Amino acid sequence: MPELVGEGVSTKSLAIVTSANDNYVPNAVMALNSFRRWHPEFGYFLLGNRVKMSLKSLELMRQFGIEFIHVDEGEPFIRTGPCKDNYPIEVLYILYCPELFSNLNFEYSLYVDGDVFCSQPVDFSAILPNVDGVAARPVRTLESLRADYFSRGWEPFDFSRSSVLQAFGLDRKTLMTALEVNTGVVFWNNNKMQEIDFLEKARTIFEQGQGSFEGDQDLISYTAASQSIPIFELFDGHNFAFFADSMRYDVRLRNQVGTGDFTNVFIVHFVYGKPWLEANDVGPVKGHFVNAWRQYVCQALGAEAKDYFPCVETLKQTETIQQDRYRLVLYAFGMVAALKPVLWFVRRALPGVVRDRIRKMLWQ
Repeated sequence: MPELVGEGVSTKSLAIVTSANDNYVPNAVMALNSFRRWHPEFGYFLLGNRVKMSLKSLELMRQFGIEFIHVDEGEPFIRTGPCKDNYPIEVLYILYCPELFSNLNFEYSLYVDGDVFCSQPVDFSAILPNVDGVAARPVRTLESLRADYFSRGWEPFDFSRSSVLQAFGLDRKTLMTALEVNTGVVFWNNNKMQEIDFLEKARTIFEQGQGSFEGDQDLISYTAASQSIPIFELFDGHNFAFFADSMRYDVRLRNQVGTGDFTNVFIVHFVYGKPWLEANDVGPVKGHFVNAWRQYVCQALGAEAKDYFPCVETLKQTETIQQDRYRLVLYAFGMVAALKPVLWFVRRALPGVVRDRIRKMLWQ
């Protein structure tokens, strides 16, 4: 069982949590502190292995008011398969959140990855009452995830439909409606999840899948589906990954962001292209948030920012948001022009009855 190392915990409504190995502690601390600067009333925790932690990392946590919780890696989460080394074991520490923080008298917990950045205050009162199990942003259907793994020759568990049905009890109809969720930003209803013994259920799914999981995202998604855990869908503004892996098409938010209006972007997730690395060919929207992250880190760490992160200098933007929108419009027109002969040929090849039926459907 995880063990608290620190000054103790007060009973608060929300624990904001991350996990890290020693190398990733600066990133994780900055992620947590980006929330703490707006919301000091909540508890802040980092899950890790004490044996692997340097004194420098423990001091950095203490400096920013983050309590460290030791997790014993003797727990049975030994991954197999082609992508077992893509992520460190610490990514699976998210599984301990509901039970651990329920026992520490937190009704809810919010787990965030180390590449997450809270850009402005969040109205948690609009989210937490809706969380009956878990809240996260959907990425795709579980069937799409299963088919992806199966097509890549996954092993030792192949993720064929028959294997998934036998091991997890999930048929095709369920897979088509169940969701893979992005676990970079996840809200848990700690008490509800502890009531169903979520940690043990995840262990069971892990064992039945022969450990053939890439990380936490696929394991949590399969566990939630197999146990019919209610998922409250977060909108993109609460896990803003620049629409890189968004399942829902949020027209309003896309239009707002496209005009430089970021009032509805609260939690940024740098899924692809980290803000502390050299940035090449970054668009103006992402450039805005990369610069916001770098400015925040420099303010929080002062001169030591360069000791922790390779790139903290302000990006020089060569293109404005309006120029970017203009370029995208030209690109769209170009694509339509290029496809016009193909569309004409397809239209002429279709029978007249079919063409009339399609025309009616389009204009009704």
